[in-house]
Amino acid sequence: MSFTPRDYQQEHIDRGIAFFDGGHKNQLGQIKNGVCVVPTGGGKSIVIGKIATELPGQTLVLQPSKEILEQNYLKTQAFGYTDLGVYSASFGMKKIRKITFATIGSIIGKPQLFAGFDRIIMDEAHYANPKQGMYKDFFAKIGKPVLGLTATPYRLHAATTFNGSVVKFITRTRPRTFDEILHITQKRELFERGYLCPLQYVMPNVDGEVLKLNSTGAEFTDISVREFSREHNLQSRVVEAVRDVPFNHGLVFVPFVKDAFEILATLESLGISAAVVTGEMNQKERTRILAGFVQGVYRVLLNVGVLTTGYDFPALDCVIHARPTNSVSLVEQMTGRAVRIHDKKPIATIVDLVGNVNRFGRFEEMEIVEPKPGMHRLKAGEKFLTGVDLSSGIDLEAQRAAPAPMASSLGPRDSIMRFGKFSGQCVKTVPAHYLKWVTENFGAGAALDQCSDELNRRRSMGVRI
Repeated sequence: MSFTPRDYQQEHIDRGIAFFDGGHKNQLGQIKNGVCVVPTGGGKSIVIGKIATELPGQTLVLQPSKEILEQNYLKTQAFGYTDLGVYSASFGMKKIRKITFATIGSIIGKPQLFAGFDRIIMDEAHYANPKQGMYKDFFAKIGKPVLGLTATPYRLHAATTFNGSVVKFITRTRPRTFDEILHITQKRELFERGYLCPLQYVMPNVDGEVLKLNSTGAEFTDISVREFSREHNLQSRVVEAVRDVPFNHGLVFVPFVKDAFEILATLESLGISAAVVTGEMNQKERTRILAGFVQGVYRVLLNVGVLTTGYDFPALDCVIHARPTNSVSLVEQMTGRAVRIHDKKPIATIVDLVGNVNRFGRFEEMEIVEPKPGMHRLKAGEKFLTGVDLSSGIDLEAQRAAPAPMASSLGPRDSIMRFGKFSGQCVKTVPAHYLKWVTENFGAGAALDQCSDELNRRRSMGVRI
């Protein structure tokens, strides 16, 4: 089958091929991993398939779920390429070929089977935890270059210095799995060129004061989400939205299984065809229900803890947010389920019953910027969404980039700390262990320079660090 990628897809393909063809090594000859950022609906499967089929040698393609594996495998197969294999227990096949698609859980204990492979492509690259986990262990055992693809190249980072957590780009954590971003396609470009479906929003006013963050500041507590649901009569609002908003295929994100089934019962009593899928449901039953949703057996699909990443159903024309969250990645992924184009879908509707859109901004307004080389940030309008303390709202990146103030009576090395638990103190009085922590966890910027300089000063004086 002849297929011509779109120009932005070809750019990712070219960057990926160049990366594997020598661009994956630093000046010391060490392997560095790269990542390409392709928005939801931008055709990551096409990029993955084209890179893998145009390179010599063997390529392992990793993905986090059976559903995403099937999409990538079938897309590559559609190119007319036949030397393909799948190694996945959930897929029901264990066949190794020139290009092998696998789920990490099926191969984590069998790295020897892929020792002779030349490279790894990882879909949904943000799933790789750089500190621990199956991806980290497997990559270390294989020792081959990894190219990641993702629409959301950032992860939650538990910050011990500040009140809560912070969302960081996966290329800016320490340790890190991916070292550099090779290419970015912005959402805005795809909307403007008609490659993503236009969105319209229905956003009734909600008061989120009752929502409380957990101890890390990363997410709302279950107790406060339940209170929010009761206070806003959320189940009834979901039913009203399903009844009043015109759509053919509606996907509803619900926080709790009990709520989903109670909403289901109400919808069924009104004669509205609906079903529920949850993370606890067995694979066979979930597959049956998803097929019924695609075929129109169910007009509404209520889901709890699933279908946030990689769910590909272009005809989906309505997403209902009934799950409040403090995660920008989750909001982006939920809304992104509706942006794929379809000939019978001139527009898609996003119904936000919980304030997620007001919290983070509209999907099409989100863009990745680069204030300094290699220092990427996500923003929506004028609001930054990464590099911000999730508990306090303090823009940590702005603090880090600002020059440290100097006390009038102090010399140039006696600058004042502008961040963290030692904020306001002379840097000379800050414990060495804290300075080392900053140098190991912060990216390039004033904070890193300040702490590095002080550590070097102490070493020059013979202080053991």
